Amino acid sequence: MAEYLCIVCPLGCRAQVCREDSGDLKIEGVSCKRGRDYALQEATAPRRVLTTTLATAWGRPLPVRSAAPIDKKLLREVPARLAALVIDHRVEPGQVVVADIDGQGTALVATAAATPPSA
Repeated sequence: MAEYLCIVCPLGCRAQVCREDSGDLKIEGVSCKRGRDYALQEATAPRRVLTTTLATAWGRPLPVRSAAPIDKKLLREVPARLAALVIDHRVEPGQVVVADIDGQGTALVATAAATPPSA
């Protein structure tokens, strides 16, 4: 049995998930359907929003995040692939910096502006 603290709403239910003899997952301890969905996802395919920074040509890092949660297994792999990327142009908050970071079409977006110093 695995236990997860539900973060979907302020109730903070403690969901217990166990596999029955039939192979089905049994979920207990949640108060709503969203909590049930959260516990099921955590037990089968956990996902997280990736937050990191990218290098810029002028030295100030650009904070970025994934536009949607990605597979938790990719949280170390994706930043390693992004390490060679250097931003050399103006970027606005919300602008897509990389169109597909996980092979599933999840974009990487800027969370702040990046402006090269004036010449």
